[in-house]
Amino acid sequence: MQTLSISPCHQKPRLPILVLPMIQDVLHRRFGFTQFRPKQEAICQAVTDGHDALVVMPTGAGKSLCYQVPGLARGGTTLVISPLVALIEDQVQALLHRGIRAGRIHSGRAREDSRDTFRAYLKGELEFLFIAPERLAVPGFSEMLHKHPPTLIAIDEAHCISQWGHDFRPDYRLVGERLQGLPRIPMIALTATATDRVQADICTQLKLRQPKLFIHGFRRENLAIRLIESLPSERTGKMMETLLEADRLPAIVYAPTRKKSEEIAGALGGKLRAAAYHAGMEATERESVQARFLEGSLDVIVATIAFGMGIDKRNVRTVVHAALPSSLEGYYQEIGRAGRDGLPSVALLLHGFSDRKTHEFFLDQDELDETQRKYRMDQLNAIQEYTRGFDCRMLQLIRHFGDLADGLKKCGICDRCAPVGDHRVMDELERETAALVLASLHGQGGQAVGRLFTEAGTALPKVTRSGFERVLSALARANLIEMENAEFEKGGETIAFRRVHLLPAGRKIQGPDLAMIEIDGAAMGAPRGGSSSRTRTRKPSATVRPSSLEATGNPRLFEELRTWRREEARKRGVPAFRILSDRVLLEICDSLPGSEQELLSVPGIGPKIVAQYGADLLARTRPDH
Repeated sequence: MQTLSISPCHQKPRLPILVLPMIQDVLHRRFGFTQFRPKQEAICQAVTDGHDALVVMPTGAGKSLCYQVPGLARGGTTLVISPLVALIEDQVQALLHRGIRAGRIHSGRAREDSRDTFRAYLKGELEFLFIAPERLAVPGFSEMLHKHPPTLIAIDEAHCISQWGHDFRPDYRLVGERLQGLPRIPMIALTATATDRVQADICTQLKLRQPKLFIHGFRRENLAIRLIESLPSERTGKMMETLLEADRLPAIVYAPTRKKSEEIAGALGGKLRAAAYHAGMEATERESVQARFLEGSLDVIVATIAFGMGIDKRNVRTVVHAALPSSLEGYYQEIGRAGRDGLPSVALLLHGFSDRKTHEFFLDQDELDETQRKYRMDQLNAIQEYTRGFDCRMLQLIRHFGDLADGLKKCGICDRCAPVGDHRVMDELERETAALVLASLHGQGGQAVGRLFTEAGTALPKVTRSGFERVLSALARANLIEMENAEFEKGGETIAFRRVHLLPAGRKIQGPDLAMIEIDGAAMGAPRGGSSSRTRTRKPSATVRPSSLEATGNPRLFEELRTWRREEARKRGVPAFRILSDRVLLEICDSLPGSEQELLSVPGIGPKIVAQYGADLLARTRPDH
């Protein structure tokens, strides 16, 4: 892998005192903003001072301002190269609305309009000129730039330059070569998604000179990520459940194929205002669907992955993926279209084993050399590992993109940090599996997930891989084990895997205590394709329920407390165990506290619990109750 000879600019550099007021003045006078967003100021200052820069910031973080402010501060014309006509049109209209002189030249405009824009550029009448990358190949255009050079060059959606990017475009890769020979002009490349390898490739292809790197801002505080493993036949029903929740509209659903987008739109259309959007439709029909979605007369747009680039609909509440995306880079960019207004939003990913087979089929159809195919497979492996990860969903993404400036705290709202829906206690097979995992880890260092599954499968033949993964997830949530991503070299290749470590609580837990650990999804013995929602809400089987009831001499109170907890969880929209665990309920049944002070002495109950639920709990433990 190529490396860069500079260090990332994660900290705010010292800014020249005499220059700083200039970019602040541009921000206020030309854009009407009183202050920069986090990190924007350092980027704008570096580019204004003449440095090349690579900016990797998520969708909605304000990348456009990072070239617009320096462009105006430096004077002259900024040349903006962008791969999408829709994106160019959106940016130009936004600048014109602010009274900033901007023009564009692309294949979607009439020839005479493009000539007028060309003449305006030559006369120095434009502050910004937007072009598609193909324009650089038009005879005479590059020569014109040499005679009348811009004062700044901005390359938007720069990941399209790299053959390792998730949306590689060959014409974009030639941009750096076609710009060679221009005077010393600062260049800024911007993208929402780029791994270390893609970042290095962008800098190499554009021949950036000692570029400043700004890689940050990947955390989305308001975006709750949920993943559900399911069969393709179940997915429309599951996405409908989410979309019908309060405040889940408008929404974008990403479908894997054109045919599937139409099927899903038709199925959702019975209860929601939904329409399909894909490249097989007439251009006028696509434009109509897009306009209706943007203006709010459509609740849901069901689209292939091309939709969304350059579309600034800030109030999208939900983004659904109806199948596994081909890369984490593409997935992150697509979910970034939810909640750009900062309000709570959801990203739902529905996936299953068959999705990988579909991707592998399409890879076989593409004419890729061995290196490119391996890279695409690595991307597919990375997102599949993401679906199996036990850590916070947002934190996994932040680590993947190398945002070293982030505090690396868990998000608290994804399905790993705050599981959605009622959970059940483990069934007999799951308890045996959990006990076997903990026993295998005793006295050992970290062990690979694959090895643990093989051991479990030998001892317990009925254990499935998906069921085994759910058991590990439950043990991780209970802080009994810890997962880490690891890798090793074999035959010149780097192989990724996950390693499991036993935590102190896992060494101390006794067999009967496993009956209190809650797990999500269908039981291991449930028929494949059965409704997981029915499984979660049904009463535990006779092989599970007695373990909790027999642990207390007051089974009636225990059942009453469980019923109260279930209702409280439903009102608050959280899993039941987030209110109080079975272990705490059993302690209450045994000690029968009669006052807040006695309630505070119950293990697992603190002042916050007493303040929230003390009255309800004491009302049920009164002797006359």
